Amino acid sequence: MKFWVGVTDNKWYQFFSQLRPDEVNFWQPSGTPPFKGAPIGLPFLFKLKRPYNHIAGGGYFVKYNSFKFIDIEEIAFMYGSFPSLP
Repeated sequence: MKFWVGVTDNKWYQFFSQLRPDEVNFWQPSGTPPFKGAPIGLPFLFKLKRPYNHIAGGGYFVKYNSFKFIDIEEIAFMYGSFPSLP
């Protein structure tokens, strides 16, 4: 079975865990599209960083979009999901 593991920030994961959303977006600041060509339905696992270092959740890949940083900020504020993390 093929799957994708995305390493995510521990505080970011805790924030979204409390919201219990029905969907989440995984993003990374990179010019290389990590999911281009990934099939719909590909299992996507969220791995926490140190000190936890374990799989904390997962879902299924639906689509890949490329945004400029300003677009991400606007979308996050629109949905009220852009927290201030220390």
